[in-house]
Amino acid sequence: MTNNKQGHVQIFTRNFIGSIPGFEIKGDFPIGGAEVYIKDLSKLLVDMGFEVEIIQATYNEPWEKTIEGIKVKNIKLNKSERFFFPIILPKIFSNIEEKDSIKIYNGVGLAIARNPKNRMALGIFHGVEWDTSFFGFLFRELKYRIRFKLTSIFGTLARYVYFAIFDPMFVNIGISKLDKVVSVDSNILNYIPSNLKQKIEVIYNYVDCDAFKPYPYNADDIKTILVPRNLNPGRGVYLVPEIAKEILKVRKDFVFKITGTGPLKDYLEKKIHDDHLEEYVNLLGHVPHDDMPKLFRESYIVLIPTIFSEGTSLSALEALASQRALVTTDVGGLREIGKDKETKLVVKPDPKDIAEKILLLLDDRELFESITKRGREYVCKNFSKATWQVKWRKIIEKIVE
Repeated sequence: MTNNKQGHVQIFTRNFIGSIPGFEIKGDFPIGGAEVYIKDLSKLLVDMGFEVEIIQATYNEPWEKTIEGIKVKNIKLNKSERFFFPIILPKIFSNIEEKDSIKIYNGVGLAIARNPKNRMALGIFHGVEWDTSFFGFLFRELKYRIRFKLTSIFGTLARYVYFAIFDPMFVNIGISKLDKVVSVDSNILNYIPSNLKQKIEVIYNYVDCDAFKPYPYNADDIKTILVPRNLNPGRGVYLVPEIAKEILKVRKDFVFKITGTGPLKDYLEKKIHDDHLEEYVNLLGHVPHDDMPKLFRESYIVLIPTIFSEGTSLSALEALASQRALVTTDVGGLREIGKDKETKLVVKPDPKDIAEKILLLLDDRELFESITKRGREYVCKNFSKATWQVKWRKIIEKIVE
């Protein structure tokens, strides 16, 4: 810990780098978009002169390391703590808070045990996680994650109870114990009581339009449809094999490339094999964020088929900045990114509807050119990383006054 407490920032997060159960991450790379966000925020804070420490809790052995000038500490959770982590982890974090540090909770539910008298405490809300029905959640979990194993039904029911009841409750408690919460979309305002709304500041997610930029695409090539999603039911990746089968009824000059890891890997591998789709659906595994610009350049269409639990997706913004055609469902923060038929195509979470929209883009070059050009102009104007940095600087400067 630093002796210069006024210049110290503690960031508390469930995960940041490295593998967690069900997610294979090779190397010290952020697991997903929320973790990329924390890395970029940490770099900004270091540039502002702060010493930053990220504290995560996983099932791995304790360790400490420094990555790009950022201290990262891993706390090991034992078996009982793993099951009750929504309650145990906030207590662990509250016990290691430093009174004079800036405290940032990556997930406001992690702040439920903290003492609100300890000031300079911020939270980050990455999107509503409970916007799904009981039967929809249960069906997807049983069919795609646990494959109707009776022994796992209890765990599935417990997950739903957490997401539907405890998660919203913990979010409200966490907000009440923080000085301010930055939300990546405005959807949270539909779910919290009016007395807490004054603590929310919406700062949309961002894209670096210098890193993600247009690149010429050979229209005669096999068309790559990039699906930059981790492999869990809420991300909708289980739809891809059926989408591919629908498109194959019309044409064969395409390939889906899914980047990400997660608990649906076994299901997707078997489905792809059983349906003989190896030529048309590729699982690339986890791809470091620094390598994503290249994959966007090589793609023609980017598909975000989220079912529930989504903020203003970094991948959606990066697709627009790369001037690629964005096809997305109308879920959570995705609703706040662009307009249907102007900067993107909106679809239902249904294989036939998604296939129809993809075929439309593959067949209509004029439509493709129109929405991709407007998409880049729109996203670089409204979601630039520079604007995001300015807004965060103001929040940090105000909280230390």
